[in-house]
Amino acid sequence: MSHPAAITTEGIARALRDAALIVAAPGGEAYVPLFERLERELAQRARQQDAVARAKAMLGQEWKSERA
Repeated sequence: MSHPAAITTEGIARALRDAALIVAAPGGEAYVPLFERLERELAQRARQQDAVARAKAMLGQEWKSERA
């Protein structure tokens, strides 16, 4: 049994752009919930990546020496 591909930040961003095209088209209002969900998912990914970067920065050299 194969595993599905991981969902990437880039993939979410592409889906959000596609959803924007659909929502902006006539009758696209029905897809606003999907658009908003993708916005939330992308924002959550950004918050997580920022938190990881802040944690690594806080650890500074200690983080780098332990990973080497």
